[in-house]
Amino acid sequence: LVGAGQVSIDFGGGNVHTVTTDATTTYSELASELTALGGGFSASVLETDSGQYQLLVTSDDSGDAAAFTASSTISGFGTFTDIQTGLDAQISIGSLTIERDSNTVTDLIDGVTIDLAATTTTDITVTVGRDSVAAADAVEALVTELNSTLSTLATATRYDSESETAGTLVGDSTARSLITSLRNAVSGAISGSLIPAAVGISITRDGQFTFDREEFESALADDFDSVNTLMTDQVASRLDDALDAAEGSAGSVARARDRWQASIDDLDDQIDRWEDRLETREANLIRQFAALDSALAGLQNQSNWLASQLASFSQQSG
Repeated sequence: LVGAGQVSIDFGGGNVHTVTTDATTTYSELASELTALGGGFSASVLETDSGQYQLLVTSDDSGDAAAFTASSTISGFGTFTDIQTGLDAQISIGSLTIERDSNTVTDLIDGVTIDLAATTTTDITVTVGRDSVAAADAVEALVTELNSTLSTLATATRYDSESETAGTLVGDSTARSLITSLRNAVSGAISGSLIPAAVGISITRDGQFTFDREEFESALADDFDSVNTLMTDQVASRLDDALDAAEGSAGSVARARDRWQASIDDLDDQIDRWEDRLETREANLIRQFAALDSALAGLQNQSNWLASQLASFSQQSG
């Protein structure tokens, strides 16, 4: 138990968060209530020794702006001690000092992430080089995803003559057009000195792509700028254009889906009209049958009456 009173977390500038406790409040309950305030910090309970507990409050963010003070009016609760004060990381470049609120700096050098591991007064040289392995990984992942998409589309548009089964999109022009545009984006004519096949990206007879990692990394080492231009300004750009034309509310896929939905709605309307006609026809037949049944019953009664009359005449004649 912590006892009755208040615990306050002050981020400065009047940004104070307070929890009120009573005689039955436990450390765990206090920690949960502090965290639930959503004030940019969380609280937990540490068992420092057998049966001995302390409250730990930690800011969700790092840096100077995340620094706070804690206080309590709970009798016997003790005082709060700073274990680690929030400070900005500092990088000195000559006479220039740069501060960031995280040890991971992403906006100092364009395209480069610097992880600050320790403090030091010794100069450190940061050398930036091209990561051909990461580039090859990215292209390989692109080829894998492209093949997966093409395979899905091929299955959906294929007719298997042996099993006489058809994919759900057999004959669909939108699906065939998307297959063509995706393949052409990577294998079609490319402006410039390089083509995808020259950097290890080739298309097979079944329309799938292969990726030669060694050939790609070799081409990247020989002429980085040309390979970069090929992959970013040509292949990636054309894939983006192909996907943009297919995706979105005005894309070819959405238009095809709207056409299919319109056909479904039309068929549903036709089914509803036929059901109405059948119900009307059924009602008419039921009425006709009832009338016929009534007429037959009348004829049967007349037949019975005539039979009884004839029987009566026969008895009188005898």
